[in-house]
Amino acid sequence: MTSREAPKPLTEEQRNHVRSLLKQLGEASVRRSKRKYDHVAALSKRKRRKIASKHLTIKYMKPKEEKNPFDNIEEGQEVDGVKLPPVCNTMPVVQRTRLILMPYHYDDIAIDRQKLIDMIRDDLGAELSTADAGTTETLRFVIDGNPPIRHLYIYLQPCDTKFTILNWVYVT
Repeated sequence: MTSREAPKPLTEEQRNHVRSLLKQLGEASVRRSKRKYDHVAALSKRKRRKIASKHLTIKYMKPKEEKNPFDNIEEGQEVDGVKLPPVCNTMPVVQRTRLILMPYHYDDIAIDRQKLIDMIRDDLGAELSTADAGTTETLRFVIDGNPPIRHLYIYLQPCDTKFTILNWVYVT
């Protein structure tokens, strides 16, 4: 057939064959969509989302539940600052406290008491409690705006004219 020849019209038999093929394709398409709709209609919304995202690279996942170690502590109990699990680092005060105090604690670096108080006030934003102003070996800081932690106790050990940090405790 050359480009100048006109196409020949289909015979009646060929037209019937094309019609039957189109009808079969339409019925198959309806069956597929109906089967998919019936299957999806029976599922919950969560399952529908999972099915809808099956071709994506990131699958639907349940949100991770992190256990907070402060949830089961009653008021007045204490938590050891060094033995806190890593999930506590999500709490800004805990993370900042560990960044400030860990080098002094692990390396036994002696620091002046007033310098430590100023550092905690400036870097952590906690104020020294006026109720414990007379003690020299224990510092109690009041922490505002970071529940459940309300207080931070820092235990000091005298070393010549300065102090080393023995430990610290968060109190709810």
